[in-house]
Amino acid sequence: MPNLDDQDILAEMTSMVIQSKQYKEIALRETVYAIKQGVNRFNVANPSSIYHYEIYVKTEKQTYIFSCTDKACTDVSNEGSTYSRYSEEEPILPLKKAD
Repeated sequence: MPNLDDQDILAEMTSMVIQSKQYKEIALRETVYAIKQGVNRFNVANPSSIYHYEIYVKTEKQTYIFSCTDKACTDVSNEGSTYSRYSEEEPILPLKKAD
């Protein structure tokens, strides 16, 4: 789970992702439903490495995984993709009223 320092880094990375050319190209061709932030420290030798921070851009087709391109995180890049829940499910919002 991200701590307060992680949250600040992830917030700035999210801004970098949204401003990136790769994100803008994705947003032009697919519907972006959510942007999720994450820290992946599972089974790693250096848990403080900037490379363990990830921004997930979720569309109706797939989830794009952005991470820092260097140790100083001067830029972010789409480093891969995975399944998106939105390919088979509706967005969660707006919340539907329970009768």
